[in-house]
This record gives sequence, C-alpha cells and structure tokens, in this order.
Amino acid sequence: MAFPTNLIQSDDFAESGVILGLHPSSDRSFDIRLQRQDTGTTWRAIQVWQGNSYNGAFQYRDLLPNDHLRRDYRARHEKSGYTAGAWTATVSGGPTLLSAGDAPQVPVSGQRMTLPIYLSTAATLAIRSQTGTSTGAVLKVVRFGAANFPPASTNSGWTYSEGLLQPTQGVGGDDYEGTLILPKGVTVRAARIRGKKLAAGGQCEMILRTVSNGSTIADIVTLSLTTINAAFQTKASSTFTPQAVGDNVWYGHLSLVSTGATQTYFMFLELDYSMPSYDKAL
Repeated sequence: MAFPTNLIQSDDFAESGVILGLHPSSDRSFDIRLQRQDTGTTWRAIQVWQGNSYNGAFQYRDLLPNDHLRRDYRARHEKSGYTAGAWTATVSGGPTLLSAGDAPQVPVSGQRMTLPIYLSTAATLAIRSQTGTSTGAVLKVVRFGAANFPPASTNSGWTYSEGLLQPTQGVGGDDYEGTLILPKGVTVRAARIRGKKLAAGGQCEMILRTVSNGSTIADIVTLSLTTINAAFQTKASSTFTPQAVGDNVWYGHLSLVSTGATQTYFMFLELDYSMPSYDKAL
C-alpha cells in the first residue's frame, strides 16, 4: 500500500487553547493565583502556583476547545499572613491551535524586546494601560536648523555657513522667519535655542508663534540669549505652557543683531513634543 507524500495533523487531535505569559515579582515565595472569566460568567481560579515552585517568567497553556470564544484572564500574588495583591490588568484572547514549545515571550518594562510586533493597518499603538485608565506619551525632539529661517525682508542680509546663521555686519539687526512643520495632534512641551553672542549690543532672540485662521497671531514663548560668551550656549524657557498642535500654523520669528564686526550666531531651534500614540509621522 502506498503512503501519502505529506502528513498534516488533524484539528481533531491538535491541542488548542490560550498561551499566557506570566512575569512574577522578584520575591518567589509568594503564590500566584490565575483566574479565567468566560464570556458572561464569573471569575474562577484555574491554576495556583505555590511559592518557590516557579523561577522567573514562564508560560501557562490553558487548553480549551477551539470554539473562537474570548476568555479574560487575571492574576495576583497571595501568601499566608499577607494581604492578597491587586489583580493584574485583564488580558483577553481566544483559543487557537497550539504549536509545540513556548511562544515568544513578550518582556515587561526594563527588558529588551526581541520579537517583532505586527499591527493591522487599522490598528494604533497607544501608550496607556490596557484598561485605558492611565495614559502615557511618546516623547520626541525635533530640531530646526539655521537654514529653516530665511530673511523676512529683501532688505535683510545674512550669511549661512557651516550650519550657522549670521546677520549682516554693522549696527542694526535683521529678522528671519520659518514655518515649523509639526504633526497635527501632538503637544509641544518645551522649546530651546542654541547660538552665541560676542558683545553686549548683540541679540539672538526667537519668538515662537502660532497663526490661526490666517490672521490671528499668538506668541507662545520668547527665547533670548542673555550671556556674552565665546562658546555656544543653549537657552530654554522655564515658563513654557504645553500647547497642542491643531489646524493653526506654527512658525519662529528670529531677530539677530551684530555690533560692528562682532558677530552673533544662531544654530538651531529645538522643540520637545509628546504623542498620545504612534500614528503621528514625525
């Protein structure tokens, strides 16, 4: 009798269920109680691990029929003589066919993640607790260099060299303006400029502004170098009020003044901003 060229495991014999990853506390003497809630039912314990019976992170296979129904899970630490710990946030999942061996273990905070995360095109990676009761933010820094600020008038003069902007030499000053491209929905939380001025009469000042409806101008913060120093310095605002980016236009108005041959230099404007999720592009 001839044998088939390929053998495929039947679903009737393959194990199905939910694989849970558990990350116990550093004190291994506490018990772990795991509970499951089927849809529309009450919580019930499905497994209890005695203290010192586990070592580090591990996985548990909850074997279930492959019925595609969602189950909820939670766990907590317990120990005689101690008040039981708080339940973890609820995690949910439905049974699937299980392969042999452990699934890739997702690490908790403070550990490197060594496996890819796949999201559907409609999904958003949000920074918050699983229950949504607490939120976090993705913090980023964006920098706008000297070349982002062209002269505001044809009467202005400038020199752009080696990433630095210098005004026209001589008494008087020049103004420069540049639009700041920021993702809609982020919140700007801090602003800094970097440059240097070499004389008391010099000036390096940036006014951060927004424009709404094409005409309503609002000053957000003014940053000005006040120290005479041959070295470059960074000036940050200590009174910056976080501002959300909406349909308004953000731009920087830069004023530079040199005194004779004594130059003033502008290097960059930096903005710190936060994102509620990873759906922002910048």
